[in-house]
Amino acid sequence: MTFNNLHQDVPQNCSCIENATIIKENQIYTRFLKYPEIESRYFETHWEKWTKKGKIPTFVKQNDCANICLYKNASVDNYTDENRAWIINYYLKQFRVTQKDKNAILVFQLKPKAGLIEHTPSEKNPFHHSFFKEDEFSIDSIEIIELIELKNENI
Repeated sequence: MTFNNLHQDVPQNCSCIENATIIKENQIYTRFLKYPEIESRYFETHWEKWTKKGKIPTFVKQNDCANICLYKNASVDNYTDENRAWIINYYLKQFRVTQKDKNAILVFQLKPKAGLIEHTPSEKNPFHHSFFKEDEFSIDSIEIIELIELKNENI
């Protein structure tokens, strides 16, 4: 696996993946989708979105490794049958889903060479992980398990 894209625009002494590990077999994750269509763009990092527009926001400290790495990963959440209800409820609240929205939760596995993963829990979300994509990542790098459409019955 190569991570040239990840380390582009990062200070030389900075390694965003020093605490990341290889993807565990059979580990299941979730990611929030704004529309129930599965495309590679849903795994774009904030950094990738900003550089496409040609501008990194001023609040990103250019020489702060941790700050830069925060925006160079894709957030995913560890998913089990036991935390399913918690994850759905969290996404409903976190993303302020309304009945007219067409949002969904993608439940998936990462294929072995998709990238690296780091458990990065927070007070709000103990299941949060940072996913660092390998240079050749595409939608084919995931195995789709389920798409949970957030409809009226979930709200």
